[in-house]
Amino acid sequence: MNLRGLFRRGRPRTGGRPPAALPRLRVRVATAAWRDVRAHVEDFSRGEEAGFLVCSLSEHSRGRDLLVREWHPIPEEALRRDQDGYVLSWSAAFNDRMLRRAAQFGAGLVLVHSHGNTPTPRLSGPDVRSAKQLLPSLSRLLDVPCGTVVIGDLAANGCFWADGKPAEDFEEITVVGAPLERWTATKLTPGTPRRRRDRQTRALGSMSEVLLDRGRVAVIGCSGGGSHGCQQLAHAGVGTLLTPTGPTHGRPTARPVRSRPPGKDHDDQSISAA
Repeated sequence: MNLRGLFRRGRPRTGGRPPAALPRLRVRVATAAWRDVRAHVEDFSRGEEAGFLVCSLSEHSRGRDLLVREWHPIPEEALRRDQDGYVLSWSAAFNDRMLRRAAQFGAGLVLVHSHGNTPTPRLSGPDVRSAKQLLPSLSRLLDVPCGTVVIGDLAANGCFWADGKPAEDFEEITVVGAPLERWTATKLTPGTPRRRRDRQTRALGSMSEVLLDRGRVAVIGCSGGGSHGCQQLAHAGVGTLLTPTGPTHGRPTARPVRSRPPGKDHDDQSISAA
């Protein structure tokens, strides 16, 4: 896939914030938008397809999220197939249009294409070489992490650049809807269910335990009712509970809720799933 031609000329970077390490980088997209992405890139009737996601940046304590605002499939009239040693390339005019659109939003660009139904998608050699020619400059000019992602069967992989430097910590594509989907580098597969959760696994399906283990639940207010809810969530297998005192992990063991002196309200202490 040929990404060259996006920039016919560059400009030096002046000012701006200093480069920052990215502990985690995720792409978050609504279900309807992701359905449109898949419908385009997974249609191989004319060959490989691709498109750009325009993504705003959200920063938080656990890393950075790229929030999808728009999806722009590459139109057939802009495509060039099997030219210049690449399966798929496209016109510089379309790339310029995407650059201007991202700049209008103060957003970044993420290129998406598909490698079919593989459970472990990987960027090809040409994908990586072409990305290294483009994405460092793209991330500097837009001042937002930019990258390329390949999707497979409920799995996704990619590489990103931030402030001109590689950020090799792409975690997942999170599809926000009901149910929540997490497209990681390797497709999730059911493990050996624990005996004490046998009935739960039979009712919810073979994937329930691994999905619950990767789940995160926030509980606001962990006194009487909240502490009991935390304990039951831990027993059910939820991997991380976000409580007022911070995230806890592990097997379900609880510590008592402390009380304040008589005449005062109960202290909001979290029970631990540690």
